[in-house]
Amino acid sequence: KCEWLDRQGIQYDNFVRVPPNKTKAKMDYDCYFDDKPSLPSKVNEHNPDADVYLIDWPYNQNAEGQYTRVPDVISAISKEIKQ
Repeated sequence: KCEWLDRQGIQYDNFVRVPPNKTKAKMDYDCYFDDKPSLPSKVNEHNPDADVYLIDWPYNQNAEGQYTRVPDVISAISKEIKQ
Protein backbone atom coordinates (compact mmCIF):
# COMPACT_ATOMS: atom_id res chain seq x y z
CA LYS A 1 0.00 0.00 0.00
CA CYS A 2 2.93 2.37 0.47
CA GLU A 3 3.48 2.36 -3.27
CA TRP A 4 -0.02 3.75 -3.80
CA LEU A 5 0.62 6.54 -1.28
CA ASP A 6 3.90 7.36 -3.00
CA ARG A 7 2.27 7.46 -6.46
CA GLN A 8 -0.41 9.82 -5.12
CA GLY A 9 2.23 12.11 -3.62
CA ILE A 10 0.90 11.56 -0.09
CA GLN A 11 3.60 12.12 2.49
CA TYR A 12 3.63 10.07 5.67
CA ASP A 13 5.95 9.42 8.59
CA ASN A 14 4.80 5.91 9.42
CA PHE A 15 2.70 3.30 7.66
CA VAL A 16 0.75 1.11 10.05
CA ARG A 17 -0.97 -2.00 8.80
CA VAL A 18 -3.71 -3.24 11.09
CA PRO A 19 -4.19 -7.03 11.21
CA PRO A 20 -7.60 -8.27 10.01
CA ASN A 21 -8.60 -9.37 13.52
CA LYS A 22 -8.10 -5.87 15.00
CA THR A 23 -9.70 -2.48 14.47
CA LYS A 24 -7.87 0.77 13.89
CA ALA A 25 -10.71 2.55 15.70
CA LYS A 26 -9.01 1.84 19.03
CA MET A 27 -5.72 3.39 17.94
CA ASP A 28 -4.99 6.92 19.08
CA TYR A 29 -4.99 8.78 15.74
CA ASP A 30 -6.09 12.34 15.00
CA CYS A 31 -7.51 11.34 11.60
CA TYR A 32 -8.97 8.20 10.12
CA PHE A 33 -9.50 7.47 6.40
CA ASP A 34 -11.48 4.39 5.45
CA ASP A 35 -14.40 2.98 3.51
CA LYS A 36 -15.73 0.63 6.20
CA PRO A 37 -19.26 1.64 7.22
CA SER A 38 -18.69 0.43 10.79
CA LEU A 39 -15.59 2.54 11.41
CA PRO A 40 -17.09 5.99 12.16
CA SER A 41 -19.22 4.86 15.10
CA LYS A 42 -16.34 2.80 16.53
CA VAL A 43 -13.93 5.74 16.28
CA ASN A 44 -16.53 8.09 17.78
CA GLU A 45 -16.84 5.73 20.75
CA HIS A 46 -13.10 5.22 21.37
CA ASN A 47 -11.66 8.53 20.16
CA PRO A 48 -14.42 11.18 20.00
CA ASP A 49 -12.06 14.06 19.11
CA ALA A 50 -10.71 12.35 15.98
CA ASP A 51 -11.73 13.33 12.46
CA VAL A 52 -13.19 10.48 10.42
CA TYR A 53 -13.29 10.56 6.61
CA LEU A 54 -15.43 7.92 4.97
CA ILE A 55 -14.56 7.21 1.35
CA ASP A 56 -17.85 7.20 -0.56
CA TRP A 57 -18.94 3.81 -1.91
CA PRO A 58 -22.41 2.32 -2.55
CA TYR A 59 -21.96 -0.26 0.23
CA ASN A 60 -21.35 2.29 3.00
CA GLN A 61 -24.31 4.64 2.46
CA ASN A 62 -25.89 3.63 5.79
CA ALA A 63 -22.82 4.29 7.93
CA GLU A 64 -23.58 5.64 11.39
CA GLY A 65 -21.65 8.08 13.54
CA GLN A 66 -19.91 11.41 12.98
CA TYR A 67 -17.81 11.54 9.82
CA THR A 68 -17.18 13.49 6.64
CA ARG A 69 -18.00 11.65 3.43
CA VAL A 70 -15.42 12.22 0.69
CA PRO A 71 -15.04 10.81 -2.83
CA ASP A 72 -11.43 9.69 -2.31
CA VAL A 73 -8.40 9.93 -0.02
CA ILE A 74 -6.92 12.88 -1.91
CA SER A 75 -10.10 14.92 -1.27
CA ALA A 76 -9.97 14.01 2.41
CA ILE A 77 -6.36 15.13 2.70
CA SER A 78 -7.20 18.40 0.96
CA LYS A 79 -10.04 19.04 3.45
CA GLU A 80 -7.74 18.26 6.40
CA ILE A 81 -5.00 20.59 5.16
CA LYS A 82 -7.48 23.48 4.76
CA GLN A 83 -8.76 23.15 8.35
